[in-house]
Amino acid sequence: MALYNNTESLLGLLASLTERDSTLIQVKLNNYLSKAVSARLVFLAIVSQDEEDLHVHVLGEHCLPARVKISVTTPCFDRALSSKEPTTLENLDAKQQTDLFKILYLLHSPAHLAASRQTARSLSTSGFSGHTTGARRAGSSSGLISSGTNTPSTVTPTSGVPAASSGTTISGEDSSSGASGSKNFAATSSSPAKGQQLDKQQRVNSDSSSPLCPSDSSREMEHSATGPSSCSSETDRVLDTSIPIAHEALLTDNVFFSPTLCEGRQRRADRLSLVESACNSFNVRYVKPESFLCVPLFNPDVRPSRKTNLQPCGTSSEPTTQEESSTVLLACCIDKISTNIDTSKMRSKRKSGEHGSTDSPPLSPTAEGLKESELDFDEQDVECIREFFRYALPVLLTTLAYEAERRQRTNCQTMLEVAQNLFARLEDVSSLLQEIMSEARSLTDAERCSLFLLDEDKKQLVAKVFDGQTNDGSSESEVRLPISSGIAGQVASTGTLLNIRDAYTHPLFYRGFDDKTGFRTRNILCFPIKAGEEQLVIGVAELCNKTTGRFFTQFDEQLATSFSVFCGIAITHSLLFNKVSDAHARIRLSNELMMLHMNVTKEEVDKLTNMDVPAPSALHPDFFAYSFFPRLLPEVSTPLAVISMMTHLGIPQRWSIPAHTMARFVMMVRKGYRDPPYHNWVHAFSVTHFAFLLIDNLRLCQTGAISEMEALALMISCMCHDLDHRGTTNSFQVDSNSVLASLYSSEGSVMERHHLAQAMCILNTESCNILENLSKEEYTQCLDLIRDIILATDLAHHLRLLGELKEMATNGYDSTIPRHRHLFICLIMTSADLSDQTKDWDSSRQVAKLIYKEFFTQGDLEKAMGNNPLVMMDREKAFIPELQLSFLDNIALPVYKLVADLFPAASAPYESVLDCRQRWTNVRDSHIHRHSSFTSSLDIFDEELYSA
Repeated sequence: MALYNNTESLLGLLASLTERDSTLIQVKLNNYLSKAVSARLVFLAIVSQDEEDLHVHVLGEHCLPARVKISVTTPCFDRALSSKEPTTLENLDAKQQTDLFKILYLLHSPAHLAASRQTARSLSTSGFSGHTTGARRAGSSSGLISSGTNTPSTVTPTSGVPAASSGTTISGEDSSSGASGSKNFAATSSSPAKGQQLDKQQRVNSDSSSPLCPSDSSREMEHSATGPSSCSSETDRVLDTSIPIAHEALLTDNVFFSPTLCEGRQRRADRLSLVESACNSFNVRYVKPESFLCVPLFNPDVRPSRKTNLQPCGTSSEPTTQEESSTVLLACCIDKISTNIDTSKMRSKRKSGEHGSTDSPPLSPTAEGLKESELDFDEQDVECIREFFRYALPVLLTTLAYEAERRQRTNCQTMLEVAQNLFARLEDVSSLLQEIMSEARSLTDAERCSLFLLDEDKKQLVAKVFDGQTNDGSSESEVRLPISSGIAGQVASTGTLLNIRDAYTHPLFYRGFDDKTGFRTRNILCFPIKAGEEQLVIGVAELCNKTTGRFFTQFDEQLATSFSVFCGIAITHSLLFNKVSDAHARIRLSNELMMLHMNVTKEEVDKLTNMDVPAPSALHPDFFAYSFFPRLLPEVSTPLAVISMMTHLGIPQRWSIPAHTMARFVMMVRKGYRDPPYHNWVHAFSVTHFAFLLIDNLRLCQTGAISEMEALALMISCMCHDLDHRGTTNSFQVDSNSVLASLYSSEGSVMERHHLAQAMCILNTESCNILENLSKEEYTQCLDLIRDIILATDLAHHLRLLGELKEMATNGYDSTIPRHRHLFICLIMTSADLSDQTKDWDSSRQVAKLIYKEFFTQGDLEKAMGNNPLVMMDREKAFIPELQLSFLDNIALPVYKLVADLFPAASAPYESVLDCRQRWTNVRDSHIHRHSSFTSSLDIFDEELYSA
């Protein structure tokens, strides 16, 4: 206690805790505390953040080969955690003591503890060595027992971990934890002096000593006190190769007890039975310290107010109140040392049967006359530890928090760099897969990586990129594996990660690839790659051969799981990116083909531009009459007629449309039409002409019924409303599962949306955008109007608006109401689209013939597809006069009646439709009177009765 009472020494220690390395700080704390409470060994068990495990990384002044996890449910530690009271051997029953002895056995080999008891605190030798299975099987005992001089282990400030002695073999998963060992629990003889190596003879001699039993010099000391050793030379040799293997298997697994209570009991029993079985087989007894103290330490922000006394097992202290506080650390001290006598006179052991079986070998020298209480930890030691950590614990916790934050920051930065690398290669799937394999190898230190994508249709795993070549130097083009076979297939089927430490012993491993390539697979980490909200498996990555360890660790599993999230996102987006790119390429090709067929030469544009634009009346004397039949004009003159109408309305002047742009636009629209019997460019010109008549004759712009912007949009829409019409209806496109249906069927009005898309394509073509001089707001408004007007040409859309149109006609049109303006524009478009029905009888009959010719062609296609066409499409069933009467009564007459009601000056079209209806009635009646049955032949249009 003298060292502890030295305030200057304590302040000096606290001042030296400036490292941001918890390992180095623990070494300093352990060293100081072991002197303060006169303990042979001190180690700290840190409670994990989830409060399910205790982490032990440093024993005394040296690191374990791996950070060890012990479940908080372990009875020997659970008592201290739950009661928040210090625990000694007297507080533990026999079973709990046995558990404690087994844990201490796992932390260090029995020989280390035996040697440390003989040499006590006077020794300053190198720490204990972890043993690898490979070294033991090779018959080597490098650095374990030697007759050479002792070389002390040191703490390297740069790394913050103890440096390994010459020949020390490190085991465990955490390769960054440094050399393993404990200055106090050390072998009597260690590795050769610094810079020296054991020659062959020395290695042979060193094999005669076991790391699990005292060396020759130790036996002599032990023999003088207790008699001959009970360990035979043959037994020593057997233990030298067997026990370290069992010890390492438990240690490198990095988890002593399962963190969950439901699994913990079985796992705990399995592990302890493994150790017990190994020890019993070779007559080795557990490590049994003379004294033990475990002090729970609390969060410094909330300190307990209770001062407890040490109580033996089975007794209870008086109940006292204590503030709720979080236990963050267990300070564990082993073997109290009397500071008043020489270590050579220390007591040998307690009475037989106190801490184990009666046949346990003596583990320490004797000291006759020494009081038993001098070797027990007392209340003063507890207070010493608590007071010491009152100042030291905040430093340790801050450092641990800093390290955790640094690890998290490093991991996040690493994953962000990985994501950046992956998403930079989305345009090429093969390059992306190569990058994924490279990053996976780098993150987990793997030698090889294979990546398979899942082919759902064929239920196969497909690999198109490879890490390495076949044995003969040739690379594979593609490998396909059934999803039901192999390790990769198992992972793909179950969606669960597999970490295989020995590939050749696994039943699913196929050695054929190794035999073919000459590559030897030692261990495998195979993980699924998932994507989407449903987390469906889209691929599997298989890592082979950990290069910095004997197998892949739990940390590698966590890295792989996190990495797979980025892989899934990257692969999904890459595949989608390629699909979109392919679609764009097809669209560009389609546009190029369309432009090729719609190509307008410069000569054609220049010719139209240089022509004088005549007045509409110069084109035909009756051009402004509703009864004028636009189809009478030669088709070659129709582009000039369109420009004449646009100029008459003042559109080019108002919207600053260049003459050559207007000419190219009109010529491109004309070539954008196919040549079906009815829905062709001539029909578009007729529709544009009727809209022009309504705008001009009714003076809609001058009276404010529509705006100049609406007039512009209306004229453009009339020209473009049937662009690229295929001569079939919307229902036919849907029933035939056409490309157009796949693009637009979800929104309805398949053909109308296609016409709109073609119109936008022409407007976006170079030197065709007649809207280029509009402001941004005007441009957007005009495109919205064009969309609404073209979609209004769908008769299904018109029928949905019919009720509102009748109500508007009844109440009167109010141009200040936006809904009225929209309804009125749609009505103008519909009336223009049906305007062929407003002409004289001969013209109307001619148009009807073209319409039914187109209808019957579609009916023939539907029959070829195995479908039953509508009656109006079936040339064998259609009775044209009756169909025409139905169309006029239900569609045409209501439209022109609304126009006449809203604008009486436009009643002429309505009267013309009534006249045509009477003519169709006469044809029907005459046909029924002359023929006993209907006919569907188009020859009906050639009969004399049509001229009646």
